[in-house]
Amino acid sequence: MKNLRFFIAICIVSVCVMSSVYSQTLLGNLNYWFSDSDYIYRYKFKPTISYSVGDNSGFIIGKLYDYVNHARTQWSTNGEMTSTYVGTNSDIEIFFGSYSQIANRIPGFATSTDPDKIKGGRTIFPGNITEEGNYMHTTGVKTCFSIDQSLIGVAYNSELTDNTYKNIVTHELGHGFGWIGHSSNTSHIMNPQSSNITTVNITEAKHLRQVKAY
Repeated sequence: MKNLRFFIAICIVSVCVMSSVYSQTLLGNLNYWFSDSDYIYRYKFKPTISYSVGDNSGFIIGKLYDYVNHARTQWSTNGEMTSTYVGTNSDIEIFFGSYSQIANRIPGFATSTDPDKIKGGRTIFPGNITEEGNYMHTTGVKTCFSIDQSLIGVAYNSELTDNTYKNIVTHELGHGFGWIGHSSNTSHIMNPQSSNITTVNITEAKHLRQVKAY
């Protein structure tokens, strides 16, 4: 009888633990997935956004707002990924600078083979990254993390046009909102090879919008 009671107690504890883990980690089902990564990040609050520029970086300062505003408008209009513009101390910071200035602020930028860096931009998450749990999709399990800070670096290149910079900033802001990896669809701005695209496709926007938490 004593062994039976012990066995029953173990079973009850095991069921409780499994139930607790299941309820904490299974976040739901996803209808869309366009990334080559199985991870996705998100803000649990509406993030603030700002931009700054390095000294003598080569950028025309008057054009930077246009790049940033274009990117914000694209993600807000097509993906409902909204942000509040502030002058400084933001959750999402976009830093425009020379390659060396970007490398000083973003570790690994100078030696990275990431296609974004080759294109002229890169995004990192220097703040807290907290695993929330898993979503289920027909292609497999997708793990979701919450973030509270994004740093985007955009490097100056005299050969790039205004539209190319709009493409880079909009692409990197997608990462800043939490898109990890890239899309293989050449009509998506989150495809690193689509340098001529300046708009966010409403289909790819659903990738982020479906996990939006604010």
